[in-house]
Amino acid sequence: MDKNILNEYRLRVSEKNLGVYGIVVKKDDSRLEHRYRSDDKVNVYSVSKSVTALAIGMLLDNDQLRLSDTMEQLFPEYLDSMSAGTEAITVQNLLQMASGKLEFFDDFRSKKQDNIEVFMKYPLAVKPGEKFCYSNGCTYMLSRIVEKISGQTLRDFLVPRLFDVLGIENPQWFSCHHGHTLGATGLFLTTEELSRVGEVFLQKGSYHGTPIVNAEFIKACYSQTILTGDDETLGNWSHYGFQVWLGEQPGTYRLDGQYGQHAVIFPDEQAVVTITAHEEQLGHEIVGGIYHDILPHLQRKVQR
Repeated sequence: MDKNILNEYRLRVSEKNLGVYGIVVKKDDSRLEHRYRSDDKVNVYSVSKSVTALAIGMLLDNDQLRLSDTMEQLFPEYLDSMSAGTEAITVQNLLQMASGKLEFFDDFRSKKQDNIEVFMKYPLAVKPGEKFCYSNGCTYMLSRIVEKISGQTLRDFLVPRLFDVLGIENPQWFSCHHGHTLGATGLFLTTEELSRVGEVFLQKGSYHGTPIVNAEFIKACYSQTILTGDDETLGNWSHYGFQVWLGEQPGTYRLDGQYGQHAVIFPDEQAVVTITAHEEQLGHEIVGGIYHDILPHLQRKVQR
C-alpha cells in the first residue's frame, strides 16, 4: 500500500489535534502503520465487548450454548431473584443489548454485591428484544455465561482459543471484585494486537488460515442487528449487531471503544483499519475520518 493514503487522515488528526496514538491499515497481505507514540497496551474499553462475543460464538460452535437459551435455563439458581420477565431474556438479547433492562450497569466496584443478582433483580422496562439499551450489564452477563459453561473466566477461556493464536501474550483484562472478567471493558491491547482481532472478523472467523469461530457467527454479528433509535438518522450509531456497530457505509461494521478505540471492517475491500487513541471531545472525527479520508483510497485500489 502507498503510505500516502494516510495523508488526509494525518492532516485531520493534526488540524483538529485529535489524541490518536496510532493507526494500522491491513489489506490483503499489505500492512501500513503510522504512530504518534509508542505502541503500548491500552484499555480498548468497549472493543472488549466484541472479543466477548467471539467467546460466545465458540460455545455456539461446540453446541454448548444456543442463542435462544434463557436466563432461567442458564441461571436457574437465580430464579427467585429475577424480576418479572427477566427469566425470558435470551443470549441473543444480551448480544444485541436488548435485555429490556434500560440501565447501563457500570458499577462493579462493590465487594459485597453479587453482580449477577443485581442484573437479575433490576426491573424490565420493556419486553426482552423490544428495545436497544447500551449496557455493560448485558456483556458482563455474557462473560458469566462463558465462565459458567466452560469453568474458566472469560479471559482464561480465550487465552488458548484466541489470544495465543493471535500472538497476544499474557493479555490483561479487568475483573470485578469477585474475580470474574468484566467482558464489557478493561481489555488491554496494542494497536497492532487490536488489528489482529479485527482480522479475525475480516477473515470470517479465521486468522491466517487458523479457524477460531464459525463464519456464520461472524456474519450474524453484523447481519442480525437492532435499531438503536426511532429512526435511521444516527449514522455510525444507528444499528447494533452482536456486540458490534454497523458503519455508515453499507456492508461495513466496527469494533468500538471509548475515547477512540476502533477496528473498522471493510469486507468488500478486504481491509481493516485500526486505531487506538484518547480523545474525549472529538471521537466522531476519529471514526468519521476513517470512512471519509481512508476508505476512498482503499476502494480505488480495488477498482484498478
